Amino acid sequence: MKIMVDDDGRFVALSTFEEKDMLKNAGFYWDPKMKRWWTNDVEKAMLLNNFFDQSTWEYLVRLEERKQQEMIESSKIFSDFHVPFPDGVSLYPYQRAGVEFLMKHKNVMLADEQRLGKTYQTLGFVNVARPKDVLIVCPATVKSEWRYNAEKLLVDRYNIQVVGKNFPLPSVSGKNFFIINYDILKKWEMMLKRKWDVIVFDESHKLKNRGWAVKRVVDGKEEVEIKGTERTYIASQLSNYADKIILLTGTPLMNRPDEFFTQLKIAKHPLGKSWKKFADHFLIREARVNWVETVGYKNLEEFSHILRQGFMMRRTREQVFPQLPTKTRELIPVDINDIELTEEVKAQLDELLERYNGLIRDIEQLDAEVRSGNKENRKEWEEKIKQLKGELYEMEIGEISHYRKILSEKKVEPTIKFVDDLLEEVKQVVIFGHYTSSLLKLKEHYGDRAGLLIGDTSLKQREEERILFNKGEKELMIVSMRAGGEGVSYSSADIGVFIDWDWNPKVLEQAEDRLVDITQIRPKMYYYIIVDKTIDVNVAKKILEKEEIINKVMDKI
Repeated sequence: MKIMVDDDGRFVALSTFEEKDMLKNAGFYWDPKMKRWWTNDVEKAMLLNNFFDQSTWEYLVRLEERKQQEMIESSKIFSDFHVPFPDGVSLYPYQRAGVEFLMKHKNVMLADEQRLGKTYQTLGFVNVARPKDVLIVCPATVKSEWRYNAEKLLVDRYNIQVVGKNFPLPSVSGKNFFIINYDILKKWEMMLKRKWDVIVFDESHKLKNRGWAVKRVVDGKEEVEIKGTERTYIASQLSNYADKIILLTGTPLMNRPDEFFTQLKIAKHPLGKSWKKFADHFLIREARVNWVETVGYKNLEEFSHILRQGFMMRRTREQVFPQLPTKTRELIPVDINDIELTEEVKAQLDELLERYNGLIRDIEQLDAEVRSGNKENRKEWEEKIKQLKGELYEMEIGEISHYRKILSEKKVEPTIKFVDDLLEEVKQVVIFGHYTSSLLKLKEHYGDRAGLLIGDTSLKQREEERILFNKGEKELMIVSMRAGGEGVSYSSADIGVFIDWDWNPKVLEQAEDRLVDITQIRPKMYYYIIVDKTIDVNVAKKILEKEEIINKVMDKI
């Protein structure tokens, strides 16, 4: 008998009839067309390694070298791989390595630690691969964020649509980029069952619970009953319509293989083919009266190695730290239709935004003309500009502040959802705000899990809350920017979330600095919750831009 490797990477035995039992016992399969015994399982083939020819041994050496290379690639942090982006946008070297990994392998999991830019890397992949139809499946809290970033970062022109109460029409001749949340997959299941070049499952660890269908006949009609988790079952069905699957998670759960199986199944990974084989090899299980309970795990090192062989890429913040800026800010948009506002208030916000933008345009246009010398009576026009700036200021401290308070209170629920998602991946978060009413609602929701620092918090209580938080005994600290933005440190946290903010950019900077300890060099991240396409966005950008200008001036003094 001789065992060789064919062009498909299968171990094929040239054997006699008398040797069939030996092959069968080793786990080889009989191919009636080829009239040969074969297996693609290296471990089964190794049981009969004394029959390998030289080329088979050489193949195994190359296979091991490839596996080692894939292990290295799975945590690669440097690459000069070219990724096209709009002017002014570029990726860090570890993110370019991530795009390169997504391009190289078919169905993959990008499992970088929380907030290392998995969205940017995925959009970078889209810019390189240029697929025609892309579907993003994600939690409801990040739908607007996906749309916001897609509109900003995609190079090709895409029909970018967020699926909600209605299902948007796909472009027949152009490219489609659809975004839908897990909660409404069932509602639009039939519309989604069409060919997709790429389906991305964001925060794929939310698919950890198994879901399956049971067919039964009732009154002569076949019915399908979904057992387990419905979203997982539908996600698994949708994956059959995709040429490529990308799973994104910051919580891969490698130490709990049973919670990983469904993701492997969705990604068509070989380990996801059979629950029984998977459970037998990686789980320690004990029989109970009516069920089988998982009481432990085994072969975890092997499990990790298999995942990192061309399927999963994971980098930690510690690994990529030298590439990260000390401070990163990101706007987190909330769709105005996802918060409870009356049509009257929405109309008022639209009208206010139009007037605000109009004033800014008038000021910028007049200022440019005066500076260029196109206007006679320069002093008269400078007075006009001063008058318009006065109107703008009155609008900011009057009407705009009134509506900012309304928006702040309406952002409490989406802020809770966003923070809850963060807390699945990080231990602590500090929430900052300007309006006390919103901060009190957050405290009411989180209860003892959160400390609170507002204007009437006593000095003693402030110190007690700070100590508890920095010891790790509180998950959250809810802080008024004015009352708690100075002199208090919450440096045990690396993430700050702003539900709203002060007009003064220096107050904002002082609040951000509450997370910084000069003895630490960990990068900090700050998220600003904004209601998209409202005055909220303009105010946030204006304040952040104003702070950057102030810092540039201060640096020159």
